[in-house]
Amino acid sequence: MTSAAADAATLPLETLFLSLDDLLLHVFVLVDDLYDQIAPDALRRRPGVHRLKMSDSEILTLSLVQEALSIDCEDSFHRSVGKDYLHLFPKLVSRERYHRRRKALLYLHQMLFHHIARDLACEASHLIIDSAPVETVAFVRSQSGQASIPEASYGFIPSKKRVFFGLRLHALVTSEGAVDSEGAVADFTLVGVYGLAL
Repeated sequence: MTSAAADAATLPLETLFLSLDDLLLHVFVLVDDLYDQIAPDALRRRPGVHRLKMSDSEILTLSLVQEALSIDCEDSFHRSVGKDYLHLFPKLVSRERYHRRRKALLYLHQMLFHHIARDLACEASHLIIDSAPVETVAFVRSQSGQASIPEASYGFIPSKKRVFFGLRLHALVTSEGAVDSEGAVADFTLVGVYGLAL
């Protein structure tokens, strides 16, 4: 165990986690630095970019944090930022404009996500291979589901002692809990009998 890990192990649990304010600030600094390296020149120098109310880095920060927190409802996330974090984003755009800009920056969002995940995986002390069943249809409807999803198959969930119909997600996860999206096993694979990947 490294000295940093030993120090972290002796800290109270609540000091190991960032507040949402700190998380937003850390992600913004990271995204803003990476934006200049990763974003294509055509995007950074597009017409009217200097007149934008919010920078691309701010939109990407909110988008990445929303995804990291597993918040599916964009409307409630935007409302929460406008209510509680306006001091960090004083020029917050309307939800509709945020949605359009977020959608337009999706490719860059994915590039940043992969870059950050790769950096976290490189710094990880351990990598763990994990898998999870992804049911495509309920087991009772599996006959009709076979026609619509030909890749799906039957598998077994040992912890629940039941059969499922669908796919199995295999992922390489760091000891800190980040999914290594660049890993060779981060993949949806077919499931066979007893949930073994084919």
